[in-house]
Order: sequence, then structure tokens, then C-alpha cells
Amino acid sequence: MEYDNINISNVEDIIAQPVKEKLETLMKLEHDQYLEENPGIKNGYYKRNLKTKYGEITELSVPRNRDNKFYSAVIDENKSIGLDGYG
Repeated sequence: MEYDNINISNVEDIIAQPVKEKLETLMKLEHDQYLEENPGIKNGYYKRNLKTKYGEITELSVPRNRDNKFYSAVIDENKSIGLDGYG
């Protein structure tokens, strides 16, 4: 098999984008569920970089609400630790 378009320098980019999309989807679903149980108002997103074993994910969109009481279980808000203790 030949892999002309893949080299070691862009493997992290190829993996990081789908991981980023899945994390953002999970956090959005988690945020929607939180708001169903705790009525409040969405307040957009903030950007965050996250280091994982798959490489660094940049500009990850993390949902927030007006009362700032939502914290995602997907990522740790207080530390720069990513998935599986990488960070």
C-alpha cells in the first residue's frame, strides 16, 4: 500500500480534527442536557486549546451559559490536562 498524502508531520492534524468535532458535539449535548435540568440561558462558546495523546487540539469550542455554573465532564476546566492524563 502506498500513502502518498500522509506523512508523519500531518498525522496529528488528520486525527485531531475528528477528535475535536466529537468533543465539541459531546460538550454541546452535555450542555443542552444541563440546561434542561437547570433552566438558564446559553451564552455562546469560549475557545480553548487542549493537549491530548492525539496531539494538540486548538480552538476547541466549549459551551457556556450566563450563570457560569456549567462545567463539562468531557474536559477538566481547572487544569490543562487533556484526555487520558496527557497534557
